[in-house]
Amino acid sequence: MSTDKTQNSDNNSFNTRLVKLLSACKLSQLSLAKAIGISQSIISEWISGKKNPRLPALESIAKETGANLNWLILGEGPMFREGAGIEKTIPTENLPKEQFKRWLDEFWLEADPDQRTWLKVELREKIPKFADWLKKMDERQEGGSRQVG
Repeated sequence: MSTDKTQNSDNNSFNTRLVKLLSACKLSQLSLAKAIGISQSIISEWISGKKNPRLPALESIAKETGANLNWLILGEGPMFREGAGIEKTIPTENLPKEQFKRWLDEFWLEADPDQRTWLKVELREKIPKFADWLKKMDERQEGGSRQVG
């Protein structure tokens, strides 16, 4: 159960950090809600500042996103735990295929070479259906740094 709290527009407020985390992870409120087993309306109340989550919910958010719990609660330290980069933050099993493809395209454009290598290995091993996508991305990379369309 959440405790009531008035909205705080300060950059150091939990609701502001949650919005930043969702954006960094490219997650919707609904995706996060499903991942941690709560309703989207609760996430909406947290974001609006009407309520704040209790510790078990905060721990679930940190676990699912790779967020640093101290940052999530207090705004201290880095956003993500060491070794918990963006590549570990997207629960792909709940994403519709087209949304996942859009996320991949966006991730690819922003990824450094090590992240791209990691993504290639993971996709080839775990999601063979994305072989065509990987081939297209390799061709684009060889052809220069063009935007994904």
